[in-house]
Amino acid sequence: AKEFTASKALLQTVTVKNCGHDRYRRTIAEVYLAGGENLSDLLLGHGYAWWYEKYSSDLHRSMLQEEAKQKKLGLWGMESATAPWDFRKAKKANKAQAEN
Repeated sequence: AKEFTASKALLQTVTVKNCGHDRYRRTIAEVYLAGGENLSDLLLGHGYAWWYEKYSSDLHRSMLQEEAKQKKLGLWGMESATAPWDFRKAKKANKAQAEN
């Protein structure tokens, strides 16, 4: 994902559209490349990002992720791909278990 993003956006002029803040007061934004392409959509469509339906009801993004899954692109081609929220949950459980 890092290399893909760099190939698309590094040293390029992008447009950042502020969409608000999350519960931790971090900025949520959309990044548009010089040609008008949405970077999030590109990452999802190439299998380099996860779409989390809990925080978004964007059916277009859901479709992009499903297509990447079907084609086994990016992380979807990996047998051991773990969703970030599942990884954090397991890490937290392991830490709690180690403390007991």
